[in-house]
Amino acid sequence: MLIKTIETRVLLIDDHLINADLVGAMLADEPDLVLEYQQDPARALETALAFAPTVVMVDLHMPMIDGLQVIRTLKQDPRVAEVPIIMLSSNSSPRVKADGLEAGAIDYLVKWPDRIELTARLHAHSRAYRASQERDRALDALRASQAQLFERTRELARTQASLHEAEKMEAIGQLTGGVAHDFNNVLQLINGHLQLLRVAHRADERTVKRLEAASEGVRRGAQLAGQMLA
Repeated sequence: MLIKTIETRVLLIDDHLINADLVGAMLADEPDLVLEYQQDPARALETALAFAPTVVMVDLHMPMIDGLQVIRTLKQDPRVAEVPIIMLSSNSSPRVKADGLEAGAIDYLVKWPDRIELTARLHAHSRAYRASQERDRALDALRASQAQLFERTRELARTQASLHEAEKMEAIGQLTGGVAHDFNNVLQLINGHLQLLRVAHRADERTVKRLEAASEGVRRGAQLAGQMLA
């Protein structure tokens, strides 16, 4: 859950309306603090999702559903699991405090602390929560940037491979062209000598036919060399 304002948004879960009035009076002079109250602990998660608190206060002793179960319910939902929870109780027993912290509360207040202490704790936990949200957003942005960089690196590697292949094919083409050119020169030399032999042995029909067959082979070789040069 991302909080876009700098407000300290407090959700109080307590079955006694008088406690909500008391907390409201204690926080009335805090202009950047917004208080939301839910009397029914069964609706704690529903209210938290709708209100988007930056800190939650939960009373320990409530009928039907106690504060420990409310804390566990909130902590099990990933949409609000990171929101800090302060447990409230009139019981100052270390064992009770430990139970609240083990359930997922980040702090424990014995009813009722001084107004200055209460507001200081609420603001401190809210700031820490917002800071963690900013950190998570920054990490998400970093991961996205790393993924984009990785993909661009892969694209660059593919482009370089294509260029290398093109350069290799160009080099092969140049080599093939040079060989074909030299081969064609040799064929022309052979063909010239064959023509001289045909003139010299024009009276010998069998020899002329053999020379013509050889000339046909030279002609085909010249065609092949021409294709290689194209």
